[in-house]
Amino acid sequence: MLRDRYNRLIDRIFSILESRTRLLLLLVAVIILTLISAKLVLGLLMVGLFLAGDAIVESYRLFIPRIPVDIELLTLGTIVITSLYGTGVALLFIVLGAIPMTLSRGHFHPSFLIRMLSLAAASHLLAFIGFSFGRAMLAIILALTIQFLGYLPFGSSPVRGLISRTTNLAWNYVALSLAAPFLW
Repeated sequence: MLRDRYNRLIDRIFSILESRTRLLLLLVAVIILTLISAKLVLGLLMVGLFLAGDAIVESYRLFIPRIPVDIELLTLGTIVITSLYGTGVALLFIVLGAIPMTLSRGHFHPSFLIRMLSLAAASHLLAFIGFSFGRAMLAIILALTIQFLGYLPFGSSPVRGLISRTTNLAWNYVALSLAAPFLW
């Protein structure tokens, strides 16, 4: 009798799992992540928001590819995520950053590895030296310098690259100035 009830219960659980497997697995994953760390869940949400925002901002390159203005959210996102959630979540963000970069160019390009390397260097530097507005700007300058020098072997125009990195630096300065009271 008890064995029959147990078997029916197991059958019912498996039938529910079969019909709603993805939904239940997603729910279980969210619950487990929340139990492990609500901060991690918020960090992953912020990663998604920065990536979506960067994909939208970078989409102008599909329509106006000759403008050297570089207002990207990957550099800002790396600094913000590193300061709030640590280097591990920031590295996940950097790796997933290849998605909006690919969308903006239309295909994966080897120069993306230089950008990812520069952002990883900035994240590690900021985690090593500590968090403040000045240190964040130093990490951004390091990342942009690595990008500028790394893109030259790919035949990048030095003038266009300098304009692009300068506008990126200015954008990050303004954005971090506004966000600094909330970060540090």
